[in-house]
Amino acid sequence: MRRRISYANVAATLALVFSMSGGALAAKHYLIESTKQINPKVIKKLKGNVGKPGAAGPQGKEGLPGKEGKEGKEGKEGPKGKSALEPLSSGQTITGIVGGRYVDGSKAKEAMSAVASFPVRAPTALDNAHILIRPEGSCTGTVANPTAPAGFVCIYPSVQVSAESLEADTAIATGDVWGFQLNWLATKANEQSSVRASWAYTAP
Repeated sequence: MRRRISYANVAATLALVFSMSGGALAAKHYLIESTKQINPKVIKKLKGNVGKPGAAGPQGKEGLPGKEGKEGKEGKEGPKGKSALEPLSSGQTITGIVGGRYVDGSKAKEAMSAVASFPVRAPTALDNAHILIRPEGSCTGTVANPTAPAGFVCIYPSVQVSAESLEADTAIATGDVWGFQLNWLATKANEQSSVRASWAYTAP
């Protein structure tokens, strides 16, 4: 026998359908999309302990080299140096050492000499009157710090063995601008005779 569809059955079926669709709508309506929708007390309980740090990762690749900086400006040219062919400037002082060590095999009182050459020529010719052995004239320097007044050569003896009668003159007879000569006498035959001295010359 067939059952007849009654009004009560239809109503019950519709109620079931509406209840199911309503639940789906409610579930969609209350979908959590942000932590702001959750009670802070609940969020606090959901947090666990901080884990141990992981192992260090592999070293990254070396970066590309940076761009080369701009070339700096060229500096100013320095002053021109003085050549040995150019004379000393007025008031400029040069210093040096002169001396020698000899053995005379013939006789006493043998004349000895040593020549000192200037690294730069004097602006004017020297004469014997302007070549002095300290303490002669106005030579006020020392062996370690030789000085000379303008236009003069001052000689400061430091060693004098079996030598006497020290004197000095120009290395060339006249018009010498390149140096001077130191002269002395050996006191004994067949003995070493030594003289050494520092000197200074100041251009007039």
